Amino acid sequence: MKTGINRKKLLSYLIVISTIFVLTFIMTRKELLPVHSDVRAHMKHSLSLDLVLSSNHGGWSFVCWLFYACLPVSPETAACMANSLFNALTGALVLWLCCQMLPETLPGTLRDQQKKWLPAAVSIAALLAGPLFLRFYNRFYYLGQGSPNPWHNPTYIGVRPFMVLITVLTVRYWKMTKNEKVTVRGRTLPAKTVMQLLLAALLACSTFVKPSFLTIYLPACMVLVFIRLVKILAGKNDGSGTGSEQKNPAKLVLSMIADHLYFVPSGILLLWQYTEIYRTAETVTAAEAMTEAVTEAAAAAAAKSSGIAISLFEAAGRYAPSVALSWVLRMAFPAAVILIWWKKIRKQELFPLVIAEYIFGQLIAFIFIETGSRATHGNFGWGNLLGTSLIWIFCLLYFTGEYLSEQSVIRGWRRRLKYLVPALLLFWHLSAGIMYYISLLHTPDMQL
Repeated sequence: MKTGINRKKLLSYLIVISTIFVLTFIMTRKELLPVHSDVRAHMKHSLSLDLVLSSNHGGWSFVCWLFYACLPVSPETAACMANSLFNALTGALVLWLCCQMLPETLPGTLRDQQKKWLPAAVSIAALLAGPLFLRFYNRFYYLGQGSPNPWHNPTYIGVRPFMVLITVLTVRYWKMTKNEKVTVRGRTLPAKTVMQLLLAALLACSTFVKPSFLTIYLPACMVLVFIRLVKILAGKNDGSGTGSEQKNPAKLVLSMIADHLYFVPSGILLLWQYTEIYRTAETVTAAEAMTEAVTEAAAAAAAKSSGIAISLFEAAGRYAPSVALSWVLRMAFPAAVILIWWKKIRKQELFPLVIAEYIFGQLIAFIFIETGSRATHGNFGWGNLLGTSLIWIFCLLYFTGEYLSEQSVIRGWRRRLKYLVPALLLFWHLSAGIMYYISLLHTPDMQL
């Protein structure tokens, strides 16, 4: 029996990894055809180790360079392999999270009847869904309203597996007690210390790939930790093993600060990245960089004119007639799931961090904008799209679990409507995303 279960899981992982890898490889190969392509621009930073190290967020470029340096392949093939690897890792992590979440809501009898293909299908669907399509509104489909699954940006693809893993591990870390131990190479160590080191390494790697995740993860953690601190001081133990044994407020605050020192390496890296971005010639537009006609004077002028400004909804509304309608098109399914199951979903252990990251992604995208040559790039929107992807994954897995747990008792039009509305929205999202993928294979220049 145990061997059968392992084989089912192994088959599911093989299906998800191979499907996402192949789809991403084909898509990336097509996206290298346009002259002005994000993938091609990042690929140029991967032609030598010196170019990789000169970039302030060269994590994706480093992986691409490894493929190019260690295998007899062209730079284009190396770029395809790098994109495919990161996307396949995300797919594997989504499937892993799916296996973690579904048993929480499935009774034993239903769990035995669960379809073999379901976890793999749900995981693949989470990475193919796109925004709803209305021809009179989103002529360019992705541009303006955004998507939980943009295909064209390699650094977004590269940071997403880190986002999923760090979010899940953070929630587990918060539940650990000081007395928990783990064995590492025969040595017994505090579990919290090991997890801190792991989170520090993962967070630094994610920031080196793309700093956008840290900009939503850090404030989300700060807010949730502060709320936890207030509850503990008010005498409400949150069950994390931190409350009852620490009654001194000063010691409690210091202890929580010590518990989150893993932010320090990535925080320093983030400050350096943003300093370099607005100080060096990397502020030159992608089109200028592609022509290799950038002079030192042009680079200096671009750096001087670039910066960060506060302008409500300007960046979010630059390519969209309506910010509100764009939000609906992007978030219809997860919003429906959250509204319908609000009383239950807010008690799910991952939900507070997932929704907090999404909210801060929205706030950053709606409030801040870059100035100068980078004003049209929309770089503050990447945290929003990362948060969107995460909440999409979470809500899809939660909806699947709820349906499987209640499918035998869904009777009457009200209960059926409760599942029918999100299911129809999901079908529309998924159909639009798949059709968008197919259209990109024919006309990669129209990727936006």
